[in-house]
Amino acid sequence: MDKKGNMVIIALCITLITGIMIAAFYPLVTNGLNQSVGNRDDVAAQYAAEAGAKRAVAMFYQSSQDWSWLDTDESTPTWHMLNDNENERYHVKVSLSKDGDLIALDAPAVANVYYVTSTGEVNDATKMVSAKVTVESGDDEGSGSSSFDSSDPNSLEYYVIYSKTGITIDGASCINGIVAAKPEDSINTHGRINGNNEFIEGVDLNFPSFDSLLSNTDQPGETLVNIDHSSSLYQSINSKYIISSDISNENYIFTTEDDVYIQQNVSLSNATINSKGNIIIDNNVSLNNITLISDADIDMGGQNINPNNCIIFARGIITTRNSGGQNFNGCLVVSNSDITNHASFGTSVIICYGEFTSIGGENFNSGAVWVVGQATFKGRGNYTYSSTVVDGFFPGTDEQEDNNNITVSTWESV
Repeated sequence: MDKKGNMVIIALCITLITGIMIAAFYPLVTNGLNQSVGNRDDVAAQYAAEAGAKRAVAMFYQSSQDWSWLDTDESTPTWHMLNDNENERYHVKVSLSKDGDLIALDAPAVANVYYVTSTGEVNDATKMVSAKVTVESGDDEGSGSSSFDSSDPNSLEYYVIYSKTGITIDGASCINGIVAAKPEDSINTHGRINGNNEFIEGVDLNFPSFDSLLSNTDQPGETLVNIDHSSSLYQSINSKYIISSDISNENYIFTTEDDVYIQQNVSLSNATINSKGNIIIDNNVSLNNITLISDADIDMGGQNINPNNCIIFARGIITTRNSGGQNFNGCLVVSNSDITNHASFGTSVIICYGEFTSIGGENFNSGAVWVVGQATFKGRGNYTYSSTVVDGFFPGTDEQEDNNNITVSTWESV
């Protein structure tokens, strides 16, 4: 009897201790879960704020007449939903000083300094970003111009190939157009150059900033979808997002720095893939009217990738492959770093802020290549300029003598 009594007492003690431990750890577990959800909302709120700021900056570039969506009253924000979700939203104000009162804009912005402040809100998380937008009268001429005018020798758009550092063309090639570089004695050719061409050195041209081009990038999808680790696209075992089915008419924004892998035989049309991590594209992926944006690298390493009417932006390296053939048609390709190219381009423009290397004599028919760093073309290739094509990517600049020049600072979290 004593033994049974002791066992009952011991059991009660164990139960009591276990209950105390559970009571002690329960708040920790609950707090951890709440913190995880809070972190996710913080990231989503940051992207909502950036979406509002980018919308405002794009309006400056487009000389918009419609600013009715901005805040008009400091005490009553004009909210705009993301993903048709009232819990994900942003509002934007424009002022003439960093912490100044909002102003109303009802016409294209005149020359001045403007401050864009965007607030994003997701559930209980709130984030703010700001950027300074400088609008200057665009009637500057001569060396250093960064305008786009296919009839102006002081414009990038005038040249089939331009580099601020130097140009090397290896092998016999056919070039139709004007090739220019900034330094003297910096254009080197090895082999016979055919075609109607001219080589000019000592041409100093400024490039528009990468961010200014990116801010004005069209994103064709009709709906916006924010993707994070809670998405079914994320595979935690591989720490990557995998797109294995077709996407159409949607803008996907991947909010973490994990790779985005687009599997073979997937079709993407009228859509945007915007990633903080690398974008990797497998074999036989169909890309039509697609915008690809990466804060890291874009590796188009698969076979039979033939983008049509696409805009491709990367802050890191862009790599294309020639295995199985790649042909870009109607594409704008921009890297804030280097480009290593194995593909052929038709009716396309390439802008590279690092070094550009084309391997094996690819063709560039009806377009242009503009490079800040060294531009190297290996093997035999054909390069043909087209003012119609470059005007198509940067429309309306030929007839406007007094375009405004827009300068945008980097985003600043408030």
